[in-house]
Amino acid sequence: MKAKEKSTINEKYRYLVIPDTEIKNKTFNSVFFELAKNNNSNINFRIIQASKPYQIEKNTPLLNSSIFINPKDKTTKEIPTFTKELKNDDGFLIKNGTIKTQENNIYALITQNTNNKENQIYAVIVESWLSE
Repeated sequence: MKAKEKSTINEKYRYLVIPDTEIKNKTFNSVFFELAKNNNSNINFRIIQASKPYQIEKNTPLLNSSIFINPKDKTTKEIPTFTKELKNDDGFLIKNGTIKTQENNIYALITQNTNNKENQIYAVIVESWLSE
């Protein structure tokens, strides 16, 4: 790429990266972040979670990341996602979702470790882009 050329990936996609982080058993970690308000467009997102292998109980991973809207007030709500890929034997989880236009643009990425016995080390990338 020439010095005067502009990368297009920065214009469309935004990334939140949580590098290798330890989480104790039966706890959760929270990362608060802000997404820029946009012209009444929805925001699509993808949560990419990587760790050592983990267990699944009742179709739910024991190490699981989710995004919540309004994390600091009484209207806190988890944003619905669907699992695009789940490879618990490889420690890999990808979930997609859409954030509807909101007045509040503060969010929380919450990672839960519901395992009774093991601490876990994990990393998460949240990729977001505006709906077209």
